[in-house]
Parts: sequence; C-alpha cells; structure tokens
Amino acid sequence: MRLAVFTSTVPAGATVFINPAQVVAVSAFNSQTHIHVAVPNQDGHPFFYTVAESLQAVRQELNLAMSD
Repeated sequence: MRLAVFTSTVPAGATVFINPAQVVAVSAFNSQTHIHVAVPNQDGHPFFYTVAESLQAVRQELNLAMSD
C-alpha cells in the first residue's frame, strides 16, 4: 500500500497525500470530489478533503494505492 496523491482545491493546486486505508467514502460535489476519512475534525465531525480529480479518477487512484 502507498499514499494516494491528489490535487487539493483548498488551497488550490496543493498536493495532498491520503492513506487509502482511512478512506470511508468518496462523493462527487459539483466539479470536485470529496474524500471522507475516518479521522474526525476538531469538532468531532467527519473530516473530508476536497480534490480537483473526478470521482472516477479518485476511485482509480485509491484502488491503485491499495494494491501497491
């Protein structure tokens, strides 16, 4: 397994590395994708990353990262 690499939208263009084993859901939102992880934010709510990649591209990268 390796860290999955994505392009964050906040801040725009920043690279974000995500442990695919911690991903609990992926959802499309407008032209972006939300990657929900098992770690809560400081208020105890579910945390998610907003990335520029499409839902299909995120799914593919997560699957590849899990298999490496």
